Amino acid sequence: MGKRKKYGEGLGQKKLVCSVSYIGGNEEKLNLRKFFKFSVNKPVDLLNQTFYELNDKTTFYEFQIKNLTPNPIFIESLTFEDCGNNLPYNCELTGSPSLNTDSEPLGLQNIHQYIFRLTHNEQFDAENWRKILNFGRLKIVWRSTTGDNGRTFFNTIERSQFICKDLRLTVDRAPKKAKVNGMLTVVCNLRNWSDHPMDLLLNFDQNVGPIIHCSVSGQRLPTILPGHNIQISFEILPYVKGLQVQFVVMLFNFFFRAFLEYF
Repeated sequence: MGKRKKYGEGLGQKKLVCSVSYIGGNEEKLNLRKFFKFSVNKPVDLLNQTFYELNDKTTFYEFQIKNLTPNPIFIESLTFEDCGNNLPYNCELTGSPSLNTDSEPLGLQNIHQYIFRLTHNEQFDAENWRKILNFGRLKIVWRSTTGDNGRTFFNTIERSQFICKDLRLTVDRAPKKAKVNGMLTVVCNLRNWSDHPMDLLLNFDQNVGPIIHCSVSGQRLPTILPGHNIQISFEILPYVKGLQVQFVVMLFNFFFRAFLEYF
């Protein structure tokens, strides 16, 4: 008669106990126990989580999934599970690899990038939307090319609080693709939500990412009246291939006597 017990759940080092009961030659009851140690590793990993604020209603959640299994896998579904607050928001995959078996599988150690578009319901105002920092956990359902199925849960990072509620910088226009060593123009919208005029100084950080800012740094912007906005444009030059998401715009606020950084 044999029994087996497994101690522990989840990932990490595990212990399997096998027990065998038998009767010896002299009718004596004997018992044999054997311990086996093994590791349970993550089948997939979640990398480079980032939140981007489009406007007061829409937030983009960008992340990458890496295959750690020995076989190619298909990502069958990606869903948010509520963290218990019954948050009134909608999520939709956009501009991402297809989630079906006809799409290209995710190979060993390969990475796919996904983007969720998060929008609040009409019953939820912009001020309360800003206060949501935790969108729950991400549920990944996958299937390997050998037929194995799995579900993996990841806690998403918290969205950062707004640096300054009185001043919002959003990207209005930017090219989806760019050539290496080719100039591209980014147009941003800068809105004053405060109750006082704002005088700002525009600066660029040249030490972030493989991107060169080609516009004049240190220029003073026109005064922005309360409830008004202005457009600013600047040129950047990428000199390394691949997805580049980092550039820093710094605005010196003469009212607060402080720099505000926007990524």
